[in-house]
Amino acid sequence: MYKLSVGEIIKMVRSQYCARPLTQEEVAVEMGVSRSFIAAIEGSEQKIPPDSFIEKFALTFGRNETDRSYFLREMRLAVGRVKSARGA
Repeated sequence: MYKLSVGEIIKMVRSQYCARPLTQEEVAVEMGVSRSFIAAIEGSEQKIPPDSFIEKFALTFGRNETDRSYFLREMRLAVGRVKSARGA
């Protein structure tokens, strides 16, 4: 079974889950970060955003509690896989 990276989850949510596809810039503005920060996360399976970003992303883009819990769980699992691969 293929495991999504944090960047892949963000890209999937912004391009397929939202009412209309969002650009990296729109997500960045909503999250209070730069577009290059979003691009860096989406472009690297090894990039780990701060936990505060993951929590805010889930709260901002989850339509309901189930979605928010799913986003949090999957993003934290993705971070855990990266840390395990690094030996952290």
